[in-house]
Amino acid sequence: MPAPAAHTLTGVIERIIFLNEENHYTIAELRPDAPASGDKALPVTIVGALPGVECGETLHLTGEWTRHSQHGDQFKIAAFRSELPASVYGIRKYLGSGLVPGIGKVYANKIVDAFGVDTFRVLTEESGKLRDVEGIGRKRALAIKSAWDGKRTERELYIFLQTYGVSPSQCVKLVERYGNEAKAILLKEPYRVAREIEGIGFKTADRIAINLGFANDAPPRLDAGLLYALDTLEEEGHTAYGETDLRDHAAQMLETNADFLTARIDALVVSKHLVRHLPDGVSNPPPGLGPDPAAAQRSLRAEDRGNGAAARPEPERPAADQDRGRAEVGRGPGGLRLSRAAARRGGARSGPQADGPHRRPGHGQDDLPARPGGDPQV
Repeated sequence: MPAPAAHTLTGVIERIIFLNEENHYTIAELRPDAPASGDKALPVTIVGALPGVECGETLHLTGEWTRHSQHGDQFKIAAFRSELPASVYGIRKYLGSGLVPGIGKVYANKIVDAFGVDTFRVLTEESGKLRDVEGIGRKRALAIKSAWDGKRTERELYIFLQTYGVSPSQCVKLVERYGNEAKAILLKEPYRVAREIEGIGFKTADRIAINLGFANDAPPRLDAGLLYALDTLEEEGHTAYGETDLRDHAAQMLETNADFLTARIDALVVSKHLVRHLPDGVSNPPPGLGPDPAAAQRSLRAEDRGNGAAARPEPERPAADQDRGRAEVGRGPGGLRLSRAAARRGGARSGPQADGPHRRPGHGQDDLPARPGGDPQV
């Protein structure tokens, strides 16, 4: 069944009927822009996640029209872009909505009467002029300035996130987790969000990173992609996977040169995010395995069957938990093989996944496992 055609709608929020503070699901009344005929447009009901939006703002919406059995036609929001109001009417409504502590309807009217369409610039750049408004002294002016700056920072953050392909619901999760640091984290470590935020997987983080200008062969992308590839293979039932096969599979998934991934596998081994295991009969360990292969394999079960693999190192856990929830290395074809040994009890993980929520690392609701050919390697 084809997806419904996307529609667009632009207008000013007249009032917010309902707001869920946790996920920012909103039911609001929006007055669309006047039609070309000049007739006054009637308000419509809009529903969906609208983080950081207040009355008086101009919204540019993308979504679809639906019909509620009791409440009639509604516009269901898929994405949105907001603008501060430019008219005196919109500014008065925006400030009077209660979004800035210290400014209610009475003071909003006084401020807008004094500064008109220049109100937002005065609040941002010349807040000292607020003391010229009747009833606003130094203390109240400072409080208004502080509250306005905080709201402006939040608003700019939401605009930044949506500019780079973050959906409204994902914006909420990012801001809840990182607060005002969300922008800096996305700019420097976009793949971190796939490890730490439920519902945002590698594919979403990768799209954001590419939009931000990360190169296709950037080391953070290759590292995250390799670990994600291991996760998808584990979903398919593989408890171990050949190093060369993994490299080639990840190269195809990431659309990059396999030689780059060889270097990144070595780097992940050196940083102990992966552990190599020797195939049968190999006495000289390759780089990254170390002089004591037995010590390097302590994160796996004792019955390692000599199939040469790399695995995720596990954190130390209580003895009662040590035999639970581990990826086990099984016998397979010769050559170095790779596997994951991530602890699953209590959400504990090691390496880059250590700070994530209690779910399989790198998987969000948007990510479906890639399906390489062949039967699972066990």
